[in-house]
Amino acid sequence: MAGCGAQALGGALGRADGTDPQAAADALPWHDRGATPVDLLLAARAAGCDAELRAGTWEDLERVVAAQGTGIVMIDAAPEVRTLFSAFQTSPVMHWALVAGLARDGSEVLIGLPEDRVAIMDRAWFLDRWSRSDHCLIVVAAQREAMRNTSADARSIHAR
Repeated sequence: MAGCGAQALGGALGRADGTDPQAAADALPWHDRGATPVDLLLAARAAGCDAELRAGTWEDLERVVAAQGTGIVMIDAAPEVRTLFSAFQTSPVMHWALVAGLARDGSEVLIGLPEDRVAIMDRAWFLDRWSRSDHCLIVVAAQREAMRNTSADARSIHAR
């Protein structure tokens, strides 16, 4: 799904620092090819945000949402083909998605879409699809105030 990394990171930048999400996405380079986790991590940091890449957990998502942060996850968005007697998964299609929220009871995940819309995913379905990327999670947040007052050299050391 070409362009999904740019769209997800554009949305994350909009939530982190008030940047126009669509303008941020349009300025990113991954519209005709996929973005790697490191591509997104480094671009978020270059935009002045704190960003961390890790194998996430459900509890990580709960903490990010509770702190009004932004989580970008990689999920397998390949369709499932159902027949009268069975169902099978087509080849994996990895997709970047912005976690916009979680249901209060934890039963659903809200995935951010353009124009302030969301898609609702069942928790079990989401966790199954997220597990196929080894729970790849990028947490993006506005840069801490203390970091804004340091030199560029200090920021580059912090980013490692």
